[in-house]
Amino acid sequence: FPKKACWSCHNQKAETDHVFTQFYPILRQARPSK
Repeated sequence: FPKKACWSCHNQKAETDHVFTQFYPILRQARPSK
């Protein structure tokens, strides 16, 4: 993917800190509670 397209998707759809934590249970468990 072109870098600009990747960043655009991460910026719009990544749940936290531009990472798709919704797909990584271990990352969801490690993040601070809101």
